[in-house]
Amino acid sequence: MAAALVEMATSFASAHGLEAVRDRAHEIRGRVSGLASADGRAYGRVLEALRLETGDERTQQLEDAVAGAIAVPMEVLELAAEVAVLAADVAETGNRNLEGDALAGSLLAEAAARSAATLAQLNASMLSRHAVAEAHLERLRPALARATRARERAVMAYANL
Repeated sequence: MAAALVEMATSFASAHGLEAVRDRAHEIRGRVSGLASADGRAYGRVLEALRLETGDERTQQLEDAVAGAIAVPMEVLELAAEVAVLAADVAETGNRNLEGDALAGSLLAEAAARSAATLAQLNASMLSRHAVAEAHLERLRPALARATRARERAVMAYANL
């Protein structure tokens, strides 16, 4: 939804000069549309592994399945952070015709980033290999910070119009 708002805002004639932002938002919107299904499939593999009898085979399958279940929300997080930045860029143009959509896009993108980060953290807590879980969480923090900073930029741009 956030990418769609950014794409919509930058599709108006008053958004001249924001074509690259529009095109990237469109690409992201296309990519994220399939991630909900991918997330369901990935977590389905976790549930299948949990049904196995306790043992080395179950442990290995669960570890692999959880790693896959972490990958999808991590991708959502990265894309949401990028959309938040795009939305802030649009908000900072000073174009009153775009400000509402840009601000809403940044808020939704940050919320999506936070939600994805939470899911990734919950999934990572299932890993017995703590180093692997920490590696995922180290990737999570900068992306979430980018989304938050971008939302703050959009809010400030809106406040200054």
